[in-house]
Amino acid sequence: WARRPNAEPPSPSGGHGPGSPGARCRRGIRGSSPFSGSGESTGSSPERGPEMRPETRGLKKSDIVIVDDNPDNLRILTSILGKAGHSARPVSNPKMALNAIFAKPPDLVLLDIMMPDIDGFELCGQLKSNEGTKEIPVIFISALDELEEKLRAFSMGGVDYITKPFQEAEVIARVETHLKLADAKEALQKREALKRRLKKAESLARMAGAVAHQFNNHLQAVIGNLEMTMEYLPDAAKAANNIESAMHAAQKAADVSRLMLTAAGQAYGPQEPMDLSEYCRLNIHMFQVPESIVLETDFPSPGPVVMASPSLVQQVIENLIINAVEAMANRPGIIRVAVKRHSFPEGPGSGSFPPGWEPGGRPHACLEIRDHGRGIAAPDLENIFDPFFSTHFPGRGLGLPVALGIAVAHGGGMTVESTQGAGSVLRFFIPICEAPLQADPEISRSDAFLVKDRAVLLVEEDEHVRNLISGYLDQKGYRVLEASCGAAALDLFDRVKNGIQCVLMDVAMPGMTAWETLALMRRGVPGIYVILTSGCEEAGSLAGNHTEMPQVFLRKPYKLPALLQAVENAFARQTPRSGERG
Repeated sequence: WARRPNAEPPSPSGGHGPGSPGARCRRGIRGSSPFSGSGESTGSSPERGPEMRPETRGLKKSDIVIVDDNPDNLRILTSILGKAGHSARPVSNPKMALNAIFAKPPDLVLLDIMMPDIDGFELCGQLKSNEGTKEIPVIFISALDELEEKLRAFSMGGVDYITKPFQEAEVIARVETHLKLADAKEALQKREALKRRLKKAESLARMAGAVAHQFNNHLQAVIGNLEMTMEYLPDAAKAANNIESAMHAAQKAADVSRLMLTAAGQAYGPQEPMDLSEYCRLNIHMFQVPESIVLETDFPSPGPVVMASPSLVQQVIENLIINAVEAMANRPGIIRVAVKRHSFPEGPGSGSFPPGWEPGGRPHACLEIRDHGRGIAAPDLENIFDPFFSTHFPGRGLGLPVALGIAVAHGGGMTVESTQGAGSVLRFFIPICEAPLQADPEISRSDAFLVKDRAVLLVEEDEHVRNLISGYLDQKGYRVLEASCGAAALDLFDRVKNGIQCVLMDVAMPGMTAWETLALMRRGVPGIYVILTSGCEEAGSLAGNHTEMPQVFLRKPYKLPALLQAVENAFARQTPRSGERG
């Protein structure tokens, strides 16, 4: 019975009161009364009350499976849930109920206990042992009122227990309470997953920066020594060829470290206002695809204008097209490349990267790459932007992380949608430009010259790099004073500062930082020309609130001619000190 408030249950003399044997609903017997039979009946129609819709309750329309072998029970519970704005799926056969739940997991299950073939306890156990259904809340609804049955229901994984005869308001209250709890649990799990992703992303970025810095320091010594060796062997053609090959390999290694920094969001380059659609239209011919694949494009004119680095945007297009081609696995098909304008009224949604990315309500330009390849398995979706993770080829896997890093460096992000066997859609977002940035005026270049009677102070922790640079500058006619840390550099500087015209200093040093060293040097000699070097990107290396800044930044590994040019410029552009004339 759907018991009305203040209503009395059927008389015990009829055998159907809550304490009567009929309330136990004996298994295997079916009578004409709605109380008897192998199932447990609620009796007559439920009382009617005001309808409660999901929008008035603040809940979504939920999918609820009702499992009961008594048709009257199914009809009454379906009516109750329908009035409350839920979608009910009544199932009278326990085996059919299992198939229905496995095929389309609901938000909640209302489960009778006394049923033929499979009772409610066994059915609940099967749901809880299945990975795809174990989190579904199960509410037992039964005429069994003994403590033993209730405890067993909870031990099997049930979240609640409703005793027949019940009241309609009680059913709705308990159902909606557990729907809210399930939603809260899901939200908590998503937040915890987001925290893990954020921590992982932070760890990867830190690792990439540290590895790239160390890697570039070693490559500086390798490449620089090879360059000098080539100068010493101008006539040894065979040796020169071998050395040139070694230099090429070392440069490729340097490119890998640069890609790692880019994947960590440390991709910096000169940015300019550009029509993303027009840029893609003019450059799409540069990207080749196999003859079996058709490259379709949709580039509206005019397109969204963004402030971006053209070379980095080109790298994004190339990486995403290569990824789409590899996903096609040599099968014929279509890859679609499109540029769109996009807004995020409700945020980027699921499948967005980096973790926690918020577009902030700004309109974005979207570069969309759609393929009809193999698709990405759901467990792999969170990993596809990890460096060196690849579902295509072992040892690959920097294409998508680099694209994401470039998006992050431009204040954007990426999203991914994928279905196995149907293909993927990758979208690259960067904010639409509101006001073009003013380009920095170019510094005029004057002819450089060598000054043999003036010194360069070299501050470098790595002994191999220090020996290399010292030997190279000495060969070019400069007197080089060496120091391995900031304290030693200041000691030298204080003793011979009038003869030092240029300081060449690495950002990462033990003890006193490069910024502290630079500030103290400028206090003694205002305007002293300083060249800072680092294995990290310029913007990241120079970030922070510093009282003094260098005139030049060189990123390791740099070419020795570039170093020479910077040092020559230091002497060619010397600002006259107090008491001196230019």
